[in-house]
Amino acid sequence: MSQLDCCIIFDIDGVIIDNTERIEKYGLNENKEDFYSDRLMAFDKPRELGIKLLEEKKKVGKIVIVTGRPERVRKKTTQELSSFGVELKEIKIIFRPNNIDKIEEWKVKKILELRDSGCNICEVHEDSEEVIYMLKYKIKGTKFFLHKGNKVESI
Repeated sequence: MSQLDCCIIFDIDGVIIDNTERIEKYGLNENKEDFYSDRLMAFDKPRELGIKLLEEKKKVGKIVIVTGRPERVRKKTTQELSSFGVELKEIKIIFRPNNIDKIEEWKVKKILELRDSGCNICEVHEDSEEVIYMLKYKIKGTKFFLHKGNKVESI
């Protein structure tokens, strides 16, 4: 399979970025406006395992990040990723629209749209079991990886 034939999907939070301290400070409700404030995003840290995998996978295919982060934090997020050593030059990042609250359903829909537009999705790296299981039965021949803490598990 050539590099152009393979799309590898990554999430940001819980996969490339460790946002556990932000969650601890604010709670799990990512839909609240303040969750993505500069004040709270300052608690984010690089997730070394996810960054290493992302960099390795660039050699295998096209990287597409599909994130539940709202579009309004695009600039802050790209700055954050760059500061953590993620080279964004050849990575496509899809942010959720600011007015969408159902993050998991939106991510599944967006990934299926990528598939339907000709993206051969070889792998999905995600921290949401719900997203993985919604996709697993809709996209055949794809490898799914669940990221939790300092581990990644093939599902």
